[in-house]
Amino acid sequence: MRNPLTDAESEESFFYRFAEYYSRSQSMMQGRRLEAALAGGRPVGSLPEGYAVSQRGYGGKPIAWQPSKPLSDIIVAGGHLRLGGATYRDLAAWGKTTALAGRTPKGSAMTAAWWRRTLRNPRYAGLQRATPYLGYRGDVGNDARRSARNAAPLVPCHLPPLFTREEQERMA
Repeated sequence: MRNPLTDAESEESFFYRFAEYYSRSQSMMQGRRLEAALAGGRPVGSLPEGYAVSQRGYGGKPIAWQPSKPLSDIIVAGGHLRLGGATYRDLAAWGKTTALAGRTPKGSAMTAAWWRRTLRNPRYAGLQRATPYLGYRGDVGNDARRSARNAAPLVPCHLPPLFTREEQERMA
């Protein structure tokens, strides 16, 4: 009879199973915290380029945000041009004539694709998707996660809006 405590193979198997369990439970707890933060309106992940942290609280956590000048002003002006009938290509050409000369402070080019992504981002309307945490499952791929993210409801976000939701829908 084999002793499970002294058998090297079963000991490795035990530690592997424990490590897997611990990793998944930590992942689930972190996912639940992020889900709660999103539902509560706290921006999670990297901020859109048009915003900057204006105030930090305990432990250096951001607690207030503001539009970052001059990029936020350019985004607002570009949004109004789009509402006036300009195409994304027109906005890319116009962006080269702005104070930033067609480049964001992070170095991204203000191309037609950049304008499309930026003006369609719900965070610029003061909203974000409250994505549910799906947890780790080996049989669920990126398609299921993407559809869950897109089906998630829009909730108010703590970022100050640059546009109304109606304006943003008309820009799309």
